[in-house]
Amino acid sequence: MQPRSFILIFIIILIHISCSRNTDEYNAPVFKETVEVALEVLNDDISFTYGTIDRIDTLLIISNKTTLNKNTFHIFSANSGAYIKSFGASGRGPGETFFTAPKFSIDYKTRKIYVYDTNLRKLIEYSLDKILNGDTIFWMEMSMPASEKNHILTTKFYSLNNGIFLWSNNRFIIGNTSKVLSVYTDYPKLDEPDEYKKVEHSYFDYLSYMNVSPDKSKFAHATYSGLILETFSCDSETIKPIAINKFFNPIYQCENKNVNYPRVYPSDKAKGCIRNITCTDQYIYATYSEQQKALVGNTVAVFDWNCQPIKLLSFEDRVQYMYVLPGDKAGFALAEREDGTVYLARFEL
Repeated sequence: MQPRSFILIFIIILIHISCSRNTDEYNAPVFKETVEVALEVLNDDISFTYGTIDRIDTLLIISNKTTLNKNTFHIFSANSGAYIKSFGASGRGPGETFFTAPKFSIDYKTRKIYVYDTNLRKLIEYSLDKILNGDTIFWMEMSMPASEKNHILTTKFYSLNNGIFLWSNNRFIIGNTSKVLSVYTDYPKLDEPDEYKKVEHSYFDYLSYMNVSPDKSKFAHATYSGLILETFSCDSETIKPIAINKFFNPIYQCENKNVNYPRVYPSDKAKGCIRNITCTDQYIYATYSEQQKALVGNTVAVFDWNCQPIKLLSFEDRVQYMYVLPGDKAGFALAEREDGTVYLARFEL
């Protein structure tokens, strides 16, 4: 065999080892840099608690329990932070949500805001234009296709535009209010024996966060109590994996592994913890700590869509939830001071 053939075979082996390392071994993320990020107060006149933040045009939409009123959603100016309007209510009636600060998703094309209420088993559509116009009826209730296999039991529910939705249940499902369009059921392999595969699936289903890119073409899914990051492309018909990176070995607790739907809980012994994923079309952001019990929210990790670590962002106050503007140059956050007060902030990257 010629020397060139040996070299070619050696290169192929190295490539194979490199690819295998990305999918089969655990390697702590190595971030190229840590960037200090200053928070500029946009509004601290209102006492926020917790919730989710998103932006459409020049408006910030925040789901939050505040001292302002009993509404579940609040609109602020993205330019000045000025309060504009509130809408939605907590309850069991028409147009109401069970939770006081529900997670939501926006169809940026139709300017519709969606909440799937897992407790009341209904999909609520809010029309932003009707809300701003002062219409009395600005919402519509719908139901999603339900069966034992695809019933929605999670707040991981996202609009993919044009009446198509993505949700996490027994992995991932795409559908509309009439039917299921696509199902993805593959899970990464962990160390449980074959008879306890449902425990592994529960780990990915319960101890995880996910979010969708603004262009709705892809989504990210990351576990905590151990850290495994996955990315997928999506449309109305298919869900395809893009990349996976296993950073920290999952360590979790499970009281009963023999039931159909085993419950798993995080362990303080685990390394790797993320919270509250936010996505742009270029990057994935998540509050991050290498130690499960040490997460305080002042550090945000940035990954690309190939699941590669890019950098760390360090904030002076805890970031409860953040939204990053297109272009990844600036964003908004609900930030918490040491005394527990939560305020609306803007930051430059």
